[in-house]
Amino acid sequence: MNHATQRHPIAGKHLIQGILVTLALISSCHSPPPTLQTPLPHPLTGRIWNSTAGHFVEDVSELVQGIPPTSVVVIGEKHDNALHREIQLSVLREFLRQEHPVDIAWEVFNHSDQTHLNHYLKNKTLSSNTLAETLQWDKRGWAPWQQFSPFLEAARTHQLSALGANLQRDLIRKVARHGFSALPSPLLERLKLNTRSFLNGEQVSELTQDIQESHCGMLDEAMARSMVPAQQTRDAIMASTLSTTR
Repeated sequence: MNHATQRHPIAGKHLIQGILVTLALISSCHSPPPTLQTPLPHPLTGRIWNSTAGHFVEDVSELVQGIPPTSVVVIGEKHDNALHREIQLSVLREFLRQEHPVDIAWEVFNHSDQTHLNHYLKNKTLSSNTLAETLQWDKRGWAPWQQFSPFLEAARTHQLSALGANLQRDLIRKVARHGFSALPSPLLERLKLNTRSFLNGEQVSELTQDIQESHCGMLDEAMARSMVPAQQTRDAIMASTLSTTR
């Protein structure tokens, strides 16, 4: 779809929700920063910093102008931060307001959830709470369902794809314990994880440190290192998900 007067250079995106821990915030011309419902405990909370220009953004249209042509926008979060979800939702709504075609790929949904997601998107009489019950959301350990349901409602209203971009946790745990060999052979071949580890020793150490830091230092090095193949698997399945979409 096109904007009323011009095609935007970043039209035709996939939004990936909840993959990185750094927020990539984008919005539209003449739009103020999003109005947030979550209380702001710190004066910097909810503000947008343009790292390229080196200043805070008062009108987020400048971020859009500085983004090169691309097909993927990564919108990260801290999983226990409701404010991040509010910002993410404002980004999605702004894309829709400007009529940019988007799909949404989710870290919080698995490939095995896809049938249920598709059924929800096609059945307008199905409530999002029914979907949550079907997915047994309250047993998954993510944030409350009410923080995610508005995204799905927007996807259904605007006929967007909602893609599960992750693997089931029990399978990820098996990879953490036993390595890539724990994956089913077809998936192992699809993700090309059976050919090489694709990380050298230094990169493994860096990823191990990243995993420790992202878990607030609560993991020792041995446990974090065991999670490296699990993280590689998650990264690979998310990349594979995006490569098979429009």
